[in-house]
Amino acid sequence: MPAFRVPRRRRSRLAAPSVIPIDPRLVLDGPLDPDLEEIRSALRPQRRRLWLRRIVRRTWLVAVGVAAAEVVLFGVARLVPLTLGWQELDRCVALDGYPLQEILAPGVDQ
Repeated sequence: MPAFRVPRRRRSRLAAPSVIPIDPRLVLDGPLDPDLEEIRSALRPQRRRLWLRRIVRRTWLVAVGVAAAEVVLFGVARLVPLTLGWQELDRCVALDGYPLQEILAPGVDQ
């Protein structure tokens, strides 16, 4: 049976880690270049869309993980059924002579 693997990006060990520059508004005094401000304002909708895509992608991965866990649990339940129900518990307790309430909540008087 083939193994399923999640594709991952390979990072080269020789590549230097990326450096994020400091926001120029924090470093420089006075107004910034008007062209730079125009570019930043034009990129704002794409930034919002990018965040939405990230959220949807992560939600999708969580949903797939939950569905896979449900399939595994369903398969295990089909192979190893849980047969210990309340009727079997009543029969076991009745054979041992202990009242059911004492088994389920010991020390609690009703």
